[in-house]
Amino acid sequence: MHELPDIPAIRIMAAREAVARLGLLKPAAEPTIVTLLENLGGDHPRTAVTAWRKAGEQLSAEEKRMLGIRANAFFSRQALEALCDKGFADPTKAHVTTLLRASFVLSRHRDAVSYRKSWRNIRRCEWRCDTTSAKAFTTGPSGTTGRSSHRTPARA
Repeated sequence: MHELPDIPAIRIMAAREAVARLGLLKPAAEPTIVTLLENLGGDHPRTAVTAWRKAGEQLSAEEKRMLGIRANAFFSRQALEALCDKGFADPTKAHVTTLLRASFVLSRHRDAVSYRKSWRNIRRCEWRCDTTSAKAFTTGPSGTTGRSSHRTPARA
């Protein structure tokens, strides 16, 4: 059976996919998205991005006004340098949107790993239920559902 990649590889692939598909950040921002994914720790991506944008040299109030960013919003020069032209449309949401997409990819991977583990456990189980079979359920004359394939003959 095809094995799924490990979590560090998925983080890199998720960051690459999010940056490429959304086009809000430059490809050079992929390592930053990977680092933010590693450090999420159950926090919402908006919280992680805001903390990251707080770090480093902040833009001046005049620069923020020219970019359409609230004066009280944190926005570092590093965050500004990571933006593509499309990201300048809403600079404060560009990193959050990208990280949200990457974290969704990571979440889908975790779900797939969990599904694979549970599927292996189901396949090992000896007890099998035939309720998912199309033949197991039929609609009777009164419109009720009955188990036609498991009927026992009437006793005399």
